[in-house]
Amino acid sequence: MFTAIITTFFAGLFAANAVPHLVKGLTHERFPTPFGSTPVANFIGGFIMLLLVSLLFVEGHASQHATASFWSAVLGVLVIGLFHSIHGAFGKK
Repeated sequence: MFTAIITTFFAGLFAANAVPHLVKGLTHERFPTPFGSTPVANFIGGFIMLLLVSLLFVEGHASQHATASFWSAVLGVLVIGLFHSIHGAFGKK
């Protein structure tokens, strides 16, 4: 169960972080990433994060520990959301 909790926590982090990158890539807007701020870089980064999320859910056996996995993923979304809303990925301006 510990593996499911850890992997789904990171799945939640990556899933919430993938959303703005996918949106900016699909709407052809620039958005900072470690690999550049082009729309293509954002879309590819968001897409890769979603693939990673899928792998984390499968490899962590989230379905075998559904309740713990759900709340762990929710906590991951909350943590990355608070991080970005308070500090941002590149610090305060």
